[in-house]
Amino acid sequence: MERIWNDFNLKKPPFVTLPGKHSRFIIKLHAAIENYYSSHAQYDAEFSETAALLSRLMARRKNSFSKMKGFKDICKLNAALCRLLRIDFKRDLDSFRNTLPDVDYEEGTSIQLPTRDSYNFLLIRLIAIYELHRRIVECCESAAAYVTCQIRSNFFFEINTLLLAVLAKIHNLSIKLLNFAVSLYNNTLHYREKLPFNVKSKFLKDIQFEFPDKLEEIEIGPLETNQTSLTDKELPLKNLIQQEEKLAVVKAQKLKKTDVGQQVQRVTKLEQQKQFNIEQLSSVEEIKRFIAKEAKSRSINLSAAITTKVLSHEWAGATKLFERKVQSGEAKKAVSIFRKFLSLKIV
Repeated sequence: MERIWNDFNLKKPPFVTLPGKHSRFIIKLHAAIENYYSSHAQYDAEFSETAALLSRLMARRKNSFSKMKGFKDICKLNAALCRLLRIDFKRDLDSFRNTLPDVDYEEGTSIQLPTRDSYNFLLIRLIAIYELHRRIVECCESAAAYVTCQIRSNFFFEINTLLLAVLAKIHNLSIKLLNFAVSLYNNTLHYREKLPFNVKSKFLKDIQFEFPDKLEEIEIGPLETNQTSLTDKELPLKNLIQQEEKLAVVKAQKLKKTDVGQQVQRVTKLEQQKQFNIEQLSSVEEIKRFIAKEAKSRSINLSAAITTKVLSHEWAGATKLFERKVQSGEAKKAVSIFRKFLSLKIV
């Protein structure tokens, strides 16, 4: 049975109508189909939107959760949702319903009815929907159990909380849609014997297949709350998270150099200032040598000069005043003025 309902390349038999004498069941079949449409339409759009949201979340977090067992269950869930999308059951059901008579004939009246092969194809597709919804429910439960362990370990808390909410919604909607399919199958299975059989048909001729007498519904049970301590699932998860933190190379660690070299001892500006003794500038020649040395240091690197706190225009004014006093013959006064200037700015 699994090979047939899971065969998406199963060729649809052509719609053929043959004369039949059973007609009283048609009204009941119309009512069952209409009931399935009305109940299924309430949750169909919401189920499709939630499934699309799960696919986007899975694609966005594929690199973060690729090694997690729970994420593999989510991938299986997404694959089952995609396979469910490929089954356009409503289109096939509409085509079959359009071939049914719209008038309630008396029993025994010869009317044109679709063949049993077309109805068998619908029942096989209905079994496929049933089996895929069962797999979706199982994947939701296994993935939710693992995501809950991740939330307790505070691992990607925000995204896991969102995943848990999406899984819970898909689980709830899938059970409801599954029960609608079960109700349609159980209520309409016995009608296949009343449809005319096409002797020339080759549909399911070489395949040994028996339709199940009844499909089982799934009841939405109460939420089972486990203890908050570490369980058997959480212990390997905690070890896996620690292993992930060790294996995952952070960008800052990747750019970090292993050989940092030897730290160079640099002389601070305060040490340079302490090394300078203003008492050494006692003559005009010593001050001239100091001015020449400082002019060179200031031109190369102002921060390395002794007079780094002296502004450029102040330094230029002080040196010119010193030269002017020396040229006018006031050497002692020039030395005194320059030393006072340095003592105010440096010392």
